[in-house]
Amino acid sequence: MTNKAIYASCLLLLTAMLQSCAASRKLHEIRSGHTLIETSVCDNHDTESDVDESSGTTIRPVEQDSKDSSRNEQAYVLDAEIDESTGEMVAVEKINPVIITAKFRNIPERGGEVSIAFDIDIPSSYTGSNWQTRIYPVFYMQSDTVRGRALHLTGKEYRKKQMKGYRLYEDYLSKIIPDSADFIENFTHQRLLENFIDRNMPESFALMDDSSGNDASGLFGISASRTIRHYSRHSKIRFNEKLKADKGKMHKKFIKSPIETDLKKDSVLTAYESDIRYMYDKSIAVGPGIKKIKVEIKGGIYENGKLICRIPPSDPLVFHISSIGDLADESICRIETSGTAPAADSNYIKGVEALKKRKYAEALSRLERYCDYNTAVAYLCAGRNKEAIGVLEKLPDSPKKNYALAVAHARNGNKDKAVECYGKSVNSDPSMKFRGNLDPEIYSIVGKYYVLN
Repeated sequence: MTNKAIYASCLLLLTAMLQSCAASRKLHEIRSGHTLIETSVCDNHDTESDVDESSGTTIRPVEQDSKDSSRNEQAYVLDAEIDESTGEMVAVEKINPVIITAKFRNIPERGGEVSIAFDIDIPSSYTGSNWQTRIYPVFYMQSDTVRGRALHLTGKEYRKKQMKGYRLYEDYLSKIIPDSADFIENFTHQRLLENFIDRNMPESFALMDDSSGNDASGLFGISASRTIRHYSRHSKIRFNEKLKADKGKMHKKFIKSPIETDLKKDSVLTAYESDIRYMYDKSIAVGPGIKKIKVEIKGGIYENGKLICRIPPSDPLVFHISSIGDLADESICRIETSGTAPAADSNYIKGVEALKKRKYAEALSRLERYCDYNTAVAYLCAGRNKEAIGVLEKLPDSPKKNYALAVAHARNGNKDKAVECYGKSVNSDPSMKFRGNLDPEIYSIVGKYYVLN
């Protein structure tokens, strides 16, 4: 071996050792609590952020905040758990919990859905060329649990190994002769078979198209099918059948870490010095009675398809839900006089209850006939703003009426009229100012209202 070759080998070995040491140092920082994943509420993102239009995810580097030094003495233990992706029992080392920096958030419900958005800050120490960091949120709503699509931070070398595994598996599949292939051409000693046909079987076409069902016999009464069996390459047939039978096993052998497609985003990293911020957003259907949603961040760090560090569940980030249906006025009483004695209108009561429970179609079908304030709220909940305005403008002035008008005008793009109605509402009842923080239609015009006042 020449001196140049020895030098190159030493350089490669040194590079591998440095990479290994860097990865070990990062793991030590994670386990000791020096670095943590953080989530926070996102309100306004920089316009220069790198946005992935396909997923709606914002990615940008962030400055690393100082961490609580009291975590440096935190101990950790080695545990055995089932890897969700492979079903295997693996040894994992648990890292410090995800920190949630914002505890509460008000989000509006519209049409039975809410849109949740928050930032996830991932320290650079959670990334590495040979690692894949997998992070996903879990949303808790009373007894329901919804898992959000995962974020993957994939190291450059990790992705190379993934692609190499796919190439090896493709090479394996290319060795399998498909069932649609010509049997005689692929699985017989074709030249010997053709020679036999020339000598003994004048109707050679019957052999060459065995699928026709024609089993012609030769001069000595030997059938076509028997002749094909005699000249078949049985070892090759058995080998091909084994290749087909082992496809699942070989897929697992070569593709240890499949490239997932149903993800929020899969970023292949080429640099690992900067922290990363993801803006995560998700629309969730919310049923009756759901007043808040709790969010936890879970995940782990993988190497060669194996879990090496698990991210334990965070303290929950809590979102409180507000609905236009909450504006329904339960003090309005309708009297039914069709019976023997006057009584409370049960249909009206059920309509208001449906509003509060977010059963908007039922609410509108029950309340539409009354043309009062709750009818207008039902129209707003159904997105029928023009009809809501028509009903509200016929009613006497009240803080709730003017607030509902402000919402309807804001939705229709009439910001000046919305500001005017909101001002009337707040001037009559200052508490309506706090309600304005819950509805995006009002929140969008609050700045203009304060400028004018």
